[in-house]
Amino acid sequence: MNAKIINKQTLREAINISFDSDKEILSLYDSSVPVKSVFDVCENVYFKVMNFYSESEFYGIYEKESLIGYFVCSFGQLISFSLNYKFRTRSYLRLFFKLIKKRTGSPFVCYLYSKNIRGIKWLMKNKMVIDGENGKVTRLVYV
Repeated sequence: MNAKIINKQTLREAINISFDSDKEILSLYDSSVPVKSVFDVCENVYFKVMNFYSESEFYGIYEKESLIGYFVCSFGQLISFSLNYKFRTRSYLRLFFKLIKKRTGSPFVCYLYSKNIRGIKWLMKNKMVIDGENGKVTRLVYV
């Protein structure tokens, strides 16, 4: 598994691949956005990245030559990330975080919606710690 810089068009594809078959994402996503399908989530993630973080670095995650995930980072911040459901095994998830760490640098922060317990727990398993929470958003830091 490796990470390669990708363009905006490939990012959209990577987001779609990453959340494909992830029905749980609907209950974990930003409650201020009316999403009714995984497709809606993908479109909104892409919209947010393009409108608020378009100058960030976009990375595609590849297994051999197949695109299986992505992450977006900028100036010591992990902005968005996901790995295709089929690859969310212990070994792939460990490699995924190592790739994020390598490209994002240390220390770095990540802001997640507090209801995204799955994402928060995964980041904490990878030694990120909660540094703040306001009821809607949780700030995690990796030192």
